[in-house]
Order: sequence, then C-alpha cells, then structure tokens
Amino acid sequence: DSLQIAEPSNYFVDAKLLNLLNIVPIIAAFVLLTGRQNHGIVRHLRFFLIAFIASTILATPIAAILWKQPLFIKLFQFPYRFLSVGVVVGPWLIAEVISRANKRLRIGICMAFAATWLIPWWTTIRTVDPVVREVGFYTTNEGTTTVADEYMPRWVQVPPKQRAEKPIEFFSGKGTVQIVEPSTQKIDAIVEASERSVMRINTVYYPGWGVQVDGLPAAIDYQNARGVMLVAIPAGKHRVNAEFRETVPRFVADTLSVIAAIVALVYSFAQINKKKGMAA
Repeated sequence: DSLQIAEPSNYFVDAKLLNLLNIVPIIAAFVLLTGRQNHGIVRHLRFFLIAFIASTILATPIAAILWKQPLFIKLFQFPYRFLSVGVVVGPWLIAEVISRANKRLRIGICMAFAATWLIPWWTTIRTVDPVVREVGFYTTNEGTTTVADEYMPRWVQVPPKQRAEKPIEFFSGKGTVQIVEPSTQKIDAIVEASERSVMRINTVYYPGWGVQVDGLPAAIDYQNARGVMLVAIPAGKHRVNAEFRETVPRFVADTLSVIAAIVALVYSFAQINKKKGMAA
C-alpha cells in the first residue's frame, strides 16, 4: 500500500493489443447498444455493458488522468489488469448477441465472430519472439515473479538474489546438519551442535511459520537484513522442525469463502428449480 510498483503510462494497452484481445466483445457491445433488440437493454445487460466499457477505457490512455492519482496507482498498479474484466464480461456479451439473433443466423454469427478473432490472433502469433532463459533460471532466482519485490515482507532489507544452497545451516556455532524432509512449506532436520548455536533457516519469515526444537515451540528471530528465520539451540543433538501453517485470520477467511461458495451454489440450484417449476 506504500509502494508504487511501476509507471502506469508504460503499461497502457495500445490499439493493436486491444484489437487482439477485445475486438469481438467490442463488436458485440456495439451491436447491443445500437441494434434493434426485442427486449431492450434490461438491467443485467446494462451492468455487463457498463462493466465492459469502463474496464476497457481504464486499460487505455483515455483514462490517463485517473492513473495520475497515487491511490489509484497503488490499488491497481497496471492499467492492463482491467482487461481481466473482459475475460468474464466479454463472452457474456457475445453470448447475448447470439441468443438474440434469429436461430437460422446463429451459426453464421458464431463463424463470423470466430474469424474476426482468429485473423488478428494468427497475424500476431507469427510475430511473437519467445524469451528463452538458461537452465535453472526460474529454479534458482527468487525475483522472477514480481516487478519491485512488492510481495516481500517489510522487514526484509536485502531481498534474496538467488536461492540458498542449504535450507538450514549454522549462523553461529558449529556442528552437523542432516536434512530429513525439505520442502517449500516444511523443513525437518537433525542438528548436532558442539556448542550453543544459532541456526539459520534460509526462508524469509512470514506469519504462519513456526519452529519446534525437540517438539517444543522455539522463538523465531527474523529481525535481520535478509528477514530469514534464526533459531537458538543448546549444545547437543536436536530435531528442528519448521513448518508453514494457517494463521487464524487466514483460516477464518478461507472458511468464509467456502461457506459463501456453498451458499451461492445452493441459491443458484434453488433458482433453477424454481424456474423449472414455474415453466411446468
């Protein structure tokens, strides 16, 4: 919320890309707005038209004045993200045009829409220049999925440039480490320390991580430049287990999402059965 990821003006959608992605929905929207519909523009159709037109405009330089507002930039970051609305709304508009057409014309309209989309797609796909990375680029580089490390926790001062060679190692002290089970969400190791030591778990701390030493909860210190987890252990042989689990807020949010999805499905089936009963 406090980081501007990029300059929005560099990510506006130009006419060529807009034509490639949205040409058929744009035609469908134009037909629905200007054609002679039997049922008029009903409420649900008005909603989809407004959503499609607004999202398309917000992805183009026409909305440049909005993209100069700091809050707008921080919330949405890239103009082209608004094209994702068209992924849902666009096909609905196309289906509405087809459903309103004469039954004898529907196949022809479908073929025309398909050709209108395939022609720019084919001319564009032939000019695509693929980016080929060397072997191991995505498996060793931690910064390939973000623009400005925007998902990095605030306490990380030095973002990782490459993946650590070992999931857990001695930060201070000495001894041996035997990895039992390493994964992205769990690190299980047997540590034999010859003196009181501090182990460094080479994973950036994030709420949900917990560490146990010999089955007992251990304090995690992540106030370091790299934001990784440091855990103190006494001398001797110990079982160190680090695991990422659900936090209470995330569990509550996931539960609410599942309940909402079930309610939506039940309501949808109830409405379908209601319409079938009325039709009968």
